Amino acid sequence: MSQGPLHLSAEDFDALEASQELRARLASFARAAVLRIRSEGFGASVEVRASGIRFVRDGAAADALQLVLEVDSVGIEVSMRVPSAPASAKDFRNLRECARIPEPLLQLTSLLEGLPEPFAMGPSGEATPIAAPVSPDSVRAMLLRCETSGVPFWVGWSVPRDVAEKHADILDEELEDAVLALVPVARFISWDEDNDYLAPERPRMRVVEADGDDEDDSPRQRQRDDLEHDEFEDEPPEPSVPLFLPLVPHHKTSPPHELPRRFLRRAALVTEVDPSVPVEKGTRVRVLAGPFLGKVGVVQALDGRGRARVILGLLATTLAVTDLIAARERDRKPLGSSHRRFKRVP
Repeated sequence: MSQGPLHLSAEDFDALEASQELRARLASFARAAVLRIRSEGFGASVEVRASGIRFVRDGAAADALQLVLEVDSVGIEVSMRVPSAPASAKDFRNLRECARIPEPLLQLTSLLEGLPEPFAMGPSGEATPIAAPVSPDSVRAMLLRCETSGVPFWVGWSVPRDVAEKHADILDEELEDAVLALVPVARFISWDEDNDYLAPERPRMRVVEADGDDEDDSPRQRQRDDLEHDEFEDEPPEPSVPLFLPLVPHHKTSPPHELPRRFLRRAALVTEVDPSVPVEKGTRVRVLAGPFLGKVGVVQALDGRGRARVILGLLATTLAVTDLIAARERDRKPLGSSHRRFKRVP
């Protein structure tokens, strides 16, 4: 297996000041990651700092939402930060208004539930592990605490130093996938003209003319249509076990042609998979769609409703069975033993 550009070592965590060599490795990681971020429809620029990376929307203000990768003496963190200060911070205000409206709040909680298991969320410094179902009231309470204390709303994954050092050979890929997992949430929250919860007349509340010719075909309307025709509506009632079930489906799109092939997650090859093998508990599978496209993991459980909980290295997430295919043994085993919960102050 090829070594990623970061390949963090004890020296990287111990250094009081990041070396130029670490900064160069961070820049190499960022160049690959930002292309994948853009391929998911989130136009972003990169800021490489002494011991971290900031992915920010093109032309965004200083108080805008950020996707962050940061290395310190405790470990490494991948997170989304939505600054609540100053009071004019537009992305946070957009998020706060979104949380006051039932329909978009339902979509937001579903996106949060769909994040891989080690992720946590809350006011920066008080984040707790995300557990499904995510309560709308808990989201509102978190945002209120952020607003009153002036700290960012934080969603992310913290990898303790010992785990990062032990799995340095594969950590780059895991970190890049973690950044990609946050993109749908960041895209849903970020303010723009087509995602404006601050305007008195919001696009999603647009009134159709009586003759029916003025049909709303905006991306947000299409999301609502997807919800109304949810493929799960005719299935049995929810079981008592919480499910990580995103309500907003991932739309499969081809990456832009200009992206270098080495930066794209490749699809499974026929010689690597076996469609004749059923996807069940314990099956080794390859992911066919979404942010984890091309990754190989092991099915830990099936929910009986077309979803499978899959261990993907250091991450665990729930995916549609139709987006999985049985895979043949590769050169390494999944790291089920290193997958654990922990708390780290962002």
